[in-house]
Amino acid sequence: MTNTAKATISPASITMLEVILENEKACYPHPWSEQAITECFNGKYQCFVMCVNEDIVGHLIYQLVLDELHLHNVCLLPEMRGQSLGRRWMEFLIQRAKQGSAKTIFLEVRASNNAAIKLYQGFNFETLAIRKNYYRSHSGQEDAKVMSLTL
Repeated sequence: MTNTAKATISPASITMLEVILENEKACYPHPWSEQAITECFNGKYQCFVMCVNEDIVGHLIYQLVLDELHLHNVCLLPEMRGQSLGRRWMEFLIQRAKQGSAKTIFLEVRASNNAAIKLYQGFNFETLAIRKNYYRSHSGQEDAKVMSLTL
């Protein structure tokens, strides 16, 4: 059984950019650029942070388009994994989708990210397609699974 950290989720602000960028670098071999994350604060996207003991331990970026929610980025520091915080992110995302009248959630996930795929499948996400060479990787390119959840 894993421990569950006490976490809070709140809207992110541009003043948190430096920490978000640090977390992004700690989580991904090819993190989003400062420009890409900065553009997410332009009002077209929803950006949230997860805090444990007032420390930002993750962020989530999504966009509502008509009746679809598109998850663009979800990040959780490696040392915080295994504490049910990924589940917490997904519960929060599904709640936000329903509040925004979304009927479907879409996301892409690295084909090699078995932990994330298992998490999404636990919430009844289904694989719709494979995007060939979607992600950069150490060996060149990696496929993405396109997954969706119908609400």
